[in-house]
Order: sequence, then structure tokens, then C-alpha cells
Amino acid sequence: MRHILWCLITACLVLSSTALLLHFDEELAARLLPAPLQRLVLSVEDALSPLPPEHAEDDFPGPPEPAASEAEETEEPEVYEANPRYTVERDPERGEILRGEVQRGDTAGKILGEWMDANDLAALLAAAKPVYALTSICFGQPFAIVRDPDDGSFRSFCYEINQEASLVVEKTPEGFRARQEEIDYRITLTAVRGRIVSTLSEAVAQEGENVALAIALADIFASEINFITDLREGDSFEVLVEKRFRGDAFAGYGRVLGARFVNRGERHAAYLFHNEQGRETYYDAKGENLRRQIMKAPLSFLRVTSRYSMARRHPVFGNVRPHQGIDYGAPSGTGDLYVAAMTAITSVREIVFQPIRGLTQGAQPVLGYNYGAGRYGRVRESIRFLTVSCLAYNVVVWLLLLAFPGVFILLFNDDPALLEVGVKTMRIYYAAYVMMSFQMIGQNTFVALGRAKSAVFFSLFRKVILVTPLLLLLPRLWGLGAYGVFAAEPVSDVIGGAACFITMMCTVWREMKRPDEPAPASLQE
Repeated sequence: MRHILWCLITACLVLSSTALLLHFDEELAARLLPAPLQRLVLSVEDALSPLPPEHAEDDFPGPPEPAASEAEETEEPEVYEANPRYTVERDPERGEILRGEVQRGDTAGKILGEWMDANDLAALLAAAKPVYALTSICFGQPFAIVRDPDDGSFRSFCYEINQEASLVVEKTPEGFRARQEEIDYRITLTAVRGRIVSTLSEAVAQEGENVALAIALADIFASEINFITDLREGDSFEVLVEKRFRGDAFAGYGRVLGARFVNRGERHAAYLFHNEQGRETYYDAKGENLRRQIMKAPLSFLRVTSRYSMARRHPVFGNVRPHQGIDYGAPSGTGDLYVAAMTAITSVREIVFQPIRGLTQGAQPVLGYNYGAGRYGRVRESIRFLTVSCLAYNVVVWLLLLAFPGVFILLFNDDPALLEVGVKTMRIYYAAYVMMSFQMIGQNTFVALGRAKSAVFFSLFRKVILVTPLLLLLPRLWGLGAYGVFAAEPVSDVIGGAACFITMMCTVWREMKRPDEPAPASLQE
């Protein structure tokens, strides 16, 4: 058993070290790792924004002249009379196209059931599942239904999975066929110039741009400039960026092709080139990689929502009081919702975990007393009762959390966007919550029997050796993104809980099988 534990510990330490290496220095990782792992590094790290080197010019061009179609006013879409939630357009080749967005309470069955019978609906859902499960549709995502303009029969369904890809399901004579398509954007190259008066986000907004561009710019120069404390009035910036359009509607920024920033008289430049491994990353004018291990600021760039002041008007109560700190905020979709969701989820965890904590800690005196008295049979009975009780309670709570996550989120906030994110992230976070029973039973048994070293080890094993590398790796794997942070919890619950409980059963439980020691003569009378 010791050999197995040491192998497990060694593997986790290697995993942790590799995660830190990948996270902080990709070129060093590529030199040290063998070829198969190097290819894995390149595939995992492709989330970084790539830019072709030919765009890294010293002089940024001015904004392009708008095309004639862009200058024309966009016509208002026609509302579908039979159901005002849709807009309708008629395409001679594709047919009648009904466009809408997923609303609160919508399901794929509710949306599509209006346009087909139950058998076709079941066939469509089954065809889409290998590509993208329509049970995972999200609030606010756009979709389109294409019908035959003559008889109104269903032709196809398109749902936007994210900003990069969409699901298309078409009806053919052989049945439904599903595929994933990349979203086609019209790209324009734009140069944005600005001057700092207060904050970077305000300067970018003053130029008519979105704060997302400020966040991208701050991320590029994160190792050069502390955008929280180093900015001064009169600082300036230039950015060469791709703007993405769908039709005439702005759909976000693409790649930042190059940037310059003058901070307190010092000029910083960033250009994107291919490195030796074929990856594209930012370099300064001297050819040094700007992606370094240490950032100038301890936080990613956020806008300042409230500065330090001894006489700030309180935003809620309206009175004037000291505000001895600096508040930061971020636009919706850049992480604030996930932070709020994690806060609600961990608060729920503290509430539902109290009975388990009470059971396990309350059992410690019983276990310790009987173990010291040599009543090993009673120790086994206590462990058995503790296991059944904790497991029964946790199974009930686990099922409730997975079945009704929205109810628990509403205890803290009723914001629709937070509820949408919170429901999905709570189900991920608590996917293996039932395994925490085994972790707590094993740890508290070790504590009760005086084996504090084992209890401390398994606590650190789960919270440090497992969770730390998982938090770094999972967001970069399989496109999980922010959801990878929440997925680290169930993975560590399964591995940590199983390792702790199995070790307890192989050591403590085996020891408790010996016969009870005879009671002292004074107690036998």
C-alpha cells in the first residue's frame, strides 16, 4: 500500500511541476519535454491569440475607409406575426429564416416542438447529440429555423454554440444530419489611438471602443506595466486590432496585431511573431518574449470602480463615509459572473456541509475513547455508523444540488445572467460531492485515533497536490475555459476521497479486527 501511495504522490508532484512549467514558460517546456508531450503542449496552448508576423509594422495604418454598404443605414428586421419572439427574412435560395434567442425557461424541445412532431424532434435531438447536445443550450444564445416558404415544412436548425462555432442540423431524405460550422466573420483592420486621462478603460471608451480592447492591451503588457498603479495622465497608446462583423453588426475584437504604449515617457512595443515551435506570441522591439513569469500587477487588469477616499458617497446608503480601498470591476463576460457563481457555490457548500462536520467531529471522542480502552469492536461499529450516516445524508444533498441548483443560487442573487452561469457551474462543481463523505470519515478517524500525520497528509494531498495543478491544467484542456476551474473540485473529490478512505480501511480497519482487550480488574467487579 505504501508503494501505491508513493507512486500516486510522485505522479501528482510531476503533474504539478509540469503544470507550472507549461503555465509560466512555454519555450522552456518545449525544450525540456519529449516530442509527444511537446505536441500536447502546442495543442493545449493554442488558446493564446495568434498573429501573423507580416502585420507587425512599426507604423500602424489609419482606420480603413468604410465600405458603401457599411455607411448605409441597416433596415430593421421584420417581426414574425405568428410569434413576435422571432424576426423573419426570406432568402430565395435557403427559404424562410426565423431568427430568435434562447429565453428563460426555453428548452430545445420547447423551441423546436412548434415546427415539427414528436418523432422528428426526437430524431433531431439524437442526430445533434454527437456534435453538440441541445440539452445544453444557454440563455441569450441566438438560433435560426429555416422553413420552406411554400408549405412551411422544416428544413434546418442553426444554434450558435459560442462566438466561434455553430451547430447546424438539416433535414434530408435519409433523416437529420448534424455538423458544426465555424462562424464566418467579416474582418476589418483598425488602428486605435488614445491618451490616458484617468484609466485605460476610460481612454479606450473615449475613442468609441469597447473595454474588452483595454483588457487585451493590458494583458499584452502585463509584464511591462502595472496598469493599476503605474498609469499617469498623458500616457498614450496605439493598437492595431482586427474587428469582427457579422453583416453590419460589430461582433467583438479578433487578434491584436501589434501595440505601442508610452508610460511615463518610456516606450513599450509588442509585435506578434511565430516562435521556434510554430506558435505565435508577442515580442518587443529587441526580440524578447513579453510573456514572462512575473506580472507587474498582482491582478489582471480591471477597471477602477471606486478609488481610495476619506469622503466617498456610499452607492447604497447615500451618506458620506471613508472608503479606505480601491474597488475594481470587469465587464460582463470577462470573469465577474464566474467569481459571483463561485461565491454562491462555496457559500452553499458551507451550509450543507455543517451536518457532516458535526457528525464526523462528534464521533471523534467516541472513537478515541473506545480505541484507548481497547474496545475495537465498538470502534468498528462507530466507523460503520459514521460511514452509513454521512453517505446517506450526502447522497440526498448531492441529488438535490444537481436537480435544483437554481433554487440554491436564488438564495443569494436573482440576477438572470448569474443564474444561467450558476446552474451550469454548480452542477460541475458538485458532480462528485458525495465522495467528500469518504474524505471526512477517513480524516476524522485518523485524528480520533491519534494519527494526525495521516490526516494532515490527506488534507494537503487533496487541497494542494491535486487541486493546484488541476486549476492550472483543466481550463486549458478540451476547451473547458473557466469551467475547468469548477471541474477541478469533483476530480479532487474523487481521487482525494477514495485515497483517504481506502488507506483508512487498509490500516485502521484491519487493526480494529483484533479482539478487544480485557477490561481492568477494577472495572470487572
